[in-house]
Amino acid sequence: MKKNKIVVLTHGQFGQSLIDSAAMIIGQLESVVFEGLQSDDTPESFRERVTDKINSKIDNVLFLVDLYGGTPFHIASYFLKDVDGQVLTGVNLPMLIESYTQFIQSEKHDIEDLIKVSQEGIRYIDKKILLGGN
Repeated sequence: MKKNKIVVLTHGQFGQSLIDSAAMIIGQLESVVFEGLQSDDTPESFRERVTDKINSKIDNVLFLVDLYGGTPFHIASYFLKDVDGQVLTGVNLPMLIESYTQFIQSEKHDIEDLIKVSQEGIRYIDKKILLGGN
């Protein structure tokens, strides 16, 4: 059986809050770890902490990061030379829940599906729509 892991990398504690919120909805998230970049981190200190989150028993890693081009993105990309994995940017709650459902629970793995679910979570609702007006 393949061993998959989701590694959430964000600025500050944003990723931990996403994990905590997802756990409220779907229960404990196993094989999901988080590391947050702090204001006093160097890229090297952050990379060292991320290294501790990834172990050799992992077959595939899905990195969920907050911003394309930020330090968490660059650190996740750095690890792709050594591990099988992918980096997906713009992490949000629907993306995390769908990633967990697909990547950890069912071992299905469809990045396009994850992107679609994440985008469908973005909706614009204004007063006119809520009140049925023009």
